[in-house]
Amino acid sequence: MVNAKSYDPRMEKMPVLISYPRSDSNWLNAIMELYFNRPRLRIGPTTFLKNRDSRTDFMWFHDHDIHSNLTLSHDNILYLYRNPCDVIFSLLMAEHPKAMSRLAGASVLTLVGAQIELISKHYEKYLKYTSIRYEDCKKDLPKEFETILRFFGKEKPVDRNKLLCCVNRIRKADLVAKATDKRYFNQKMMNEEYEKKRSAFRQFYGELIYSELG
Repeated sequence: MVNAKSYDPRMEKMPVLISYPRSDSNWLNAIMELYFNRPRLRIGPTTFLKNRDSRTDFMWFHDHDIHSNLTLSHDNILYLYRNPCDVIFSLLMAEHPKAMSRLAGASVLTLVGAQIELISKHYEKYLKYTSIRYEDCKKDLPKEFETILRFFGKEKPVDRNKLLCCVNRIRKADLVAKATDKRYFNQKMMNEEYEKKRSAFRQFYGELIYSELG
């Protein structure tokens, strides 16, 4: 492993979940922690697992491999990806709210272009590994969780009742309420205006994004 953000040597001995920022990895990580009753290595992010900060029986770690310019090297990777239009919208809303106040304009187009380039590099590097799509997880999580179990070498069928209990404990409103980084997780994400702007963003930039990234 090379130059992973907040490098910890323990990372080399456990699987890694990679995702581009704003792919809703917090939701999936939190579900996995509850289902496996094991913490992930990265103590800061939101968790619903009791006493996680005092536990050391880590099962995997999570990294975006973006701040390190895609220099992370690892052999055991599970890749989570999401509709790139929604990813770019969410990321720009968090990091460039002033520019995003007016969706149509050269400044936003430049920002979108830069994200397309970065995501393209992410896809090229990571889609060759075991991959799961966020939208598929939301549609049929038990089915996608079979892939997660196989990735971790657990051949048992998914315990659907257990998984449903985990999902019911982790709703979007709860993630927002528990989040410590309010720049990326805040009440604005919960209101109708946010969804209207997301829809408008898709109309402005969806064709460009999908033509480049699929």
